[in-house]
Amino acid sequence: MVAKRVGKSLCIADKTIYHMVDLHAMSIFQLLPVSQAVDPVPFEVKPSITVISPNEFLILSWTGASTLGVFVTGEGDPVRGTLEWSSHPEAICKTTLSQKVYVLINFGQVSTTHISRRFSQIILLKSTI
Repeated sequence: MVAKRVGKSLCIADKTIYHMVDLHAMSIFQLLPVSQAVDPVPFEVKPSITVISPNEFLILSWTGASTLGVFVTGEGDPVRGTLEWSSHPEAICKTTLSQKVYVLINFGQVSTTHISRRFSQIILLKSTI
């Protein structure tokens, strides 16, 4: 189980689905499956939640062919564009000083993607193997 809290919002995921909890209203609702794959997956798809801003989370969902990174508000509304990786990331980390998000897929090559003026960049670490 993975959980991250910002203010009144708690984003939580078990092995199958992401949920958003409104701690003031004491309500919970489903967001997105951790894996949308129809066929069995040959690896463990781990949930990932990263706090991006005071009312924004980045969650990951495996589609069966790639991983989607979806930005959602504390109300569960999608914001920004969707990110996509050909592999499922091992870890994601946001730095506070440089406003960068590091995505570790495997150890290897580094590339950068700009997603907005307010949120400067996401750095992707991909395997060269």
